[in-house]
Amino acid sequence: MFTKRLVLLSVFVLTCGSTFAAPNWVFDQATFDGVVGAFPRSDVDFDSVAPGPIADGGMVDGLMFTYVSGLEPNELNVVADSSLATTGSNYLGSDVNGLLGDDLSFSISSTEAFFALSFQVVAPDFGLFADDIRITVNGLTTNFAPDFAPADGVPDNEVQVGNNFRYFFGVTDPAGFDSVTISTPQILGASEFFGIDSIQFVSASAVPEPGSLALLTTLGVNGAWRLGRRKSKKPATP
Repeated sequence: MFTKRLVLLSVFVLTCGSTFAAPNWVFDQATFDGVVGAFPRSDVDFDSVAPGPIADGGMVDGLMFTYVSGLEPNELNVVADSSLATTGSNYLGSDVNGLLGDDLSFSISSTEAFFALSFQVVAPDFGLFADDIRITVNGLTTNFAPDFAPADGVPDNEVQVGNNFRYFFGVTDPAGFDSVTISTPQILGASEFFGIDSIQFVSASAVPEPGSLALLTTLGVNGAWRLGRRKSKKPATP
């Protein structure tokens, strides 16, 4: 019975990493920090580069920005506006009034897969609706904000700073993910005019793979089984 339980435990650990790994959407900094823990993270606040265009495939502090649809050449821009930026003076916007609009899509990637990535959506003078911005990771799509709170009719992760609004969004996945795609639907009267700032990411290589944990557990199970056999074979003391 003991051996059977050890085998079942080993099989469970070996399979749970791949079975349960999926994007986990996070809507506040504290929860994101709790998941990431002490793993080394990189910060991209767009203050290390001069304001100006980011071409399709352009790099900023280790991140690549790829145009997917709806963007004119060099439309993504580093914009200088300290009143809107969450840190420093720059944020990611466009060459159209400094803000990203509707019916566009672009992706953020790096030279290696991510374990976690977060960013702040910033919007001036008005709030955004929950379906204004969509995020896609590993083929799964969600809104950038949770459902509207029944009490006040605004997204749960909306924070007003002066006349501006900020929304934290993060995603983690133990299996890793290669990119995050940000898109806006074309909706008549939609208010998706926004920028992005304070990107944080953790590379998958900085986090032990689920398979490594499973291997260690399996070795431990095997050692416990062998020890149990030795004890069962040891002659009883008179």
